[in-house]
Amino acid sequence: MNEALRGINSVIFDMDGTILDSEPLHARAIQEVFAKYQIEMTTIEIMNRYVGWGDDNVYKDKTELHKHISHEEFINQKDTILLKIVDDYEEEDFLNLFAKDFLSLIKYLKESKILISIVSASARITVNSFLKKANILEKFDYTLTRDEVFETKPSPACYLSAMRKLKTKSIETIIFEDSDHGLISALSSGAKVFAIDLKLNDKSTLKDINNHTLQTNGNYSWLIMNS
Repeated sequence: MNEALRGINSVIFDMDGTILDSEPLHARAIQEVFAKYQIEMTTIEIMNRYVGWGDDNVYKDKTELHKHISHEEFINQKDTILLKIVDDYEEEDFLNLFAKDFLSLIKYLKESKILISIVSASARITVNSFLKKANILEKFDYTLTRDEVFETKPSPACYLSAMRKLKTKSIETIIFEDSDHGLISALSSGAKVFAIDLKLNDKSTLKDINNHTLQTNGNYSWLIMNS
């Protein structure tokens, strides 16, 4: 077993940007909604501004949208477009969006009797759609989405709730996150935290956040090497 996993009973993953490169898909969906109301932003600008924010906070921030549609209408329109984008993918192409060796890692964790969970700021329908598309939904012991939480990241409430459901303690838990909001949430939960930056590919680095220095990797290969 990899030394990082010693004494660990549960591993929790954020979804978007952590296990797969789905942030561009969300950005495309948001861009299409914005364009309907003559709000011009590129997908790159949307990603740079809103990664890790969650759709509720995107709507709150984009005040010029408020005169056109309600918060609920924005969420519904964005989710409908996103699901269509995902549905149009061939399964093999969709699997290529996942971080290197993530699928091998969850197989290894299940064989090692370590509980695995998803905690995401995306909607339940989106999380289920993504995981079903990859045929891995049933592999997770628990999934928590924005539909089931009252406090979103950077509050640690979502991760603490997942630990309660898994019946594990923070000292027995590893969390993988990519965004600053998500990393603050994870760190505040008391769990062991690793940052993910998919742009690093096979490289690793260190990231400073909230007076913590976090190991940051571009994939999950390091966890299953020599395991």
